[in-house]
Amino acid sequence: DSQHINSVYLDNAAMELYNGRLDKTPGAIALRIRWYGTGDPKIAFVERKTHNDSWTGKVSVKERFGLPIDEVMNFVEGRYDWRTEAEKMRQKGKSKEEVEQWRMLVCQCQNAVKY
Repeated sequence: DSQHINSVYLDNAAMELYNGRLDKTPGAIALRIRWYGTGDPKIAFVERKTHNDSWTGKVSVKERFGLPIDEVMNFVEGRYDWRTEAEKMRQKGKSKEEVEQWRMLVCQCQNAVKY
């Protein structure tokens, strides 16, 4: 069985992400929002892929985090309040390091598509 995958790629007004990938700039990123299935999703995933050419010795990296579907537009518009989710993560027993790593990824992704 194949699974229905929906993807929306993000960029900023200067199209820095697109041009970075097109020019194969070391460390260029692709950023997308992805959800699965054909019905109304409850969660979407923000995924970042950082491109590195193999000859540099660095590997390309894929990272992602879940986002409640009702927070997607807040994220895209730069209004997502990561603090609330970080507190939930701490209450669920996530370590300080795990929460900080998640926070950095969220903020870096959100900042990449601003303006």
